Amino acid sequence: MHMKQLISDVRTMSLRRLKISIRNLDTILTSVVTPSLMMILFVYVLGGSMHVEGMSYVNYIVPGILIQCIGQCGSNTAIAINNDIKSGIIHRFYTMPIMKSSILLGHIIEAFFRSIVTTMIILGIAYIVGFRPDMQVHNMLLIILLLAMFILMISWMSILFGLLAQGPEGAGACAVFISILPYLSSGFVSVDSMPVALAVFAKYQPMTPIIDSLRALFMGEVFYIQEYLLGMMWCVVFIVICFGLSQVLFKRKLQTS
Repeated sequence: MHMKQLISDVRTMSLRRLKISIRNLDTILTSVVTPSLMMILFVYVLGGSMHVEGMSYVNYIVPGILIQCIGQCGSNTAIAINNDIKSGIIHRFYTMPIMKSSILLGHIIEAFFRSIVTTMIILGIAYIVGFRPDMQVHNMLLIILLLAMFILMISWMSILFGLLAQGPEGAGACAVFISILPYLSSGFVSVDSMPVALAVFAKYQPMTPIIDSLRALFMGEVFYIQEYLLGMMWCVVFIVICFGLSQVLFKRKLQTS
């Protein structure tokens, strides 16, 4: 009975958020425009001076652009949950006979589908500017799994940022750093070409194994399962941490409001 009610409530909350996103298409546009412009800038303005062994520069940077795009989606998620709390609609939901966990899950599911849509749009734009993947079916399945886990990680991190922030502006600003991390990884240049201190950070930060795994899978290169599993491990760890903290903060924020 509880599971049936939870599924029904989550569906209702997800549809609510999806309808809001459809009515406000700027939430998708803002997630697409910046990564698209950066990709065009890097490919057509800087790409001529960038030399990557074994592949074109556009093929090299697309995984990093995808990660940046998902990070931009996370900023919108943080703003959305913060707006819901500030507007008082969450408190109204909390007094209704619904499963309380469905409120956050509705935001997560909407963010997941919105991130998928924007990712597909970015891939389409990347193809127009010259991106040519060379992968087999099993590579595609591994890419989908890794991107799905990364989207869930960013979504829960964004929920946490939205709950921590005092206002929508702060929520968006907190989540922006996620879209900056690809620049400090192997997303746009090789880690080996960076200064020593920056190279150490880039090598061991969570984005690098995720981006490197996506690049190898997209381009049919030598695939290192350890690197892929490391990227998955980072996603799982952050999902668990952010999920737990979000539940605690959500209950505390409602009780003290």
